[in-house]
Amino acid sequence: FMTENPYFIPESLVTAEIETVRCIIENQSGQILLLQKDQSSQSPSILEFPGGKIENLSAHHPTIDQQIEAAAYETLEETGLDIPFSSFNKLEEFRYNFILANNALRRRVHLYHVKLDKDLVSIVTNQTLNKDGTSEDKHSGYQWVSKEELINLDVHGLISGNSKRYSAVLGTQNEGLK
Repeated sequence: FMTENPYFIPESLVTAEIETVRCIIENQSGQILLLQKDQSSQSPSILEFPGGKIENLSAHHPTIDQQIEAAAYETLEETGLDIPFSSFNKLEEFRYNFILANNALRRRVHLYHVKLDKDLVSIVTNQTLNKDGTSEDKHSGYQWVSKEELINLDVHGLISGNSKRYSAVLGTQNEGLK
């Protein structure tokens, strides 16, 4: 059971579930791409995998095709990387509860992995703007980290709750918070 804060949130208090995707993007050297949240986000300077909310759901639970489409869209929007749908491999799905604006919510994360065929790729953050001209994805930058660096960042509390479950791709013993 995973929460973004140290306090247990009873299931009976959860008012809604948010469907999201996250994508572990790994280059040929085995480095993992992390995006840094900007100072205007609710968790400034925290690092996370590219991803976001699955939009326009017609059913309660998104299909694999809807998940991959969202993963590809969010990756393109947040990084500028145009990755073919066939490159996305689903690793797992997990849920955790969190508090937002005094509401208890559940986030379901569909976690995907992409192995890039090269090391040198151009990353462009904050390219999608809202109607008011502000950045939609709210990232101040990015970094490529080794698997060891990712674990160290997590140990020091610098990885977002939506990006803590990465052991399936890294082959580590870290299972994130439960």
